[in-house]
Amino acid sequence: MYLQSQGVGPDRLVGLCMDRSLEMVVGLFGILQAGGAYVPLDPGYPDERLAYMLRDSRAAVVLTQEKLEDKLGGLIPAEARLVCLDRQWMEIGDRVAGLRAANVRLQEEVRPRHLAYVIYTSGSTGQPKGAAIEHHSPVTLAHWAGEVYSPEEWAGVLASTFCPISVRIAAASRRIAASARRVSLSAARAGAAMEINNRPARQARRAGTPLLLKDTSPIRLH
Repeated sequence: MYLQSQGVGPDRLVGLCMDRSLEMVVGLFGILQAGGAYVPLDPGYPDERLAYMLRDSRAAVVLTQEKLEDKLGGLIPAEARLVCLDRQWMEIGDRVAGLRAANVRLQEEVRPRHLAYVIYTSGSTGQPKGAAIEHHSPVTLAHWAGEVYSPEEWAGVLASTFCPISVRIAAASRRIAASARRVSLSAARAGAAMEINNRPARQARRAGTPLLLKDTSPIRLH
């Protein structure tokens, strides 16, 4: 309800710039629950790329962490609002409590053809370009994955990128729904985990499917 009170709704883009953390997962699903579409912004990107993506996407709200506030403060357009989830938990909670007290309800207006997220290309051939993905695509993918992979295989799914996208958002949804375990690693550790599980990193990327770990033990992955 907080994001909806800030104008977020169907086909409204919300930037998500955080290190991999609990706040990132909360922010991602909060955006989707509000009916908005998220724009993943890796804080490790050069300032010029982040500034371009923020400007081009026209995201009116950007969710981030306090430690990134100074970095993003000089990059976001003047009309965009920066929300630091880790610092503003109490403020957000008070706002939601006030809305509930006023009998404001969460508006559920999203349909299959509304946007789920917008991801930008690398820009290797020019300026990065935003690719818009609608909700029906990851939902279809999630249903397909449920038919292809067993519950045991879904018990541990490697998320090696900055933010869940395409197949990864479908995987994240199924993991949370099934109380499964999400293993989030740095790029280097993800590569090592892939080799441990006898699947080369290049093959995993080409296949475009979630990497299902045979052993999700923290000792094996560190």
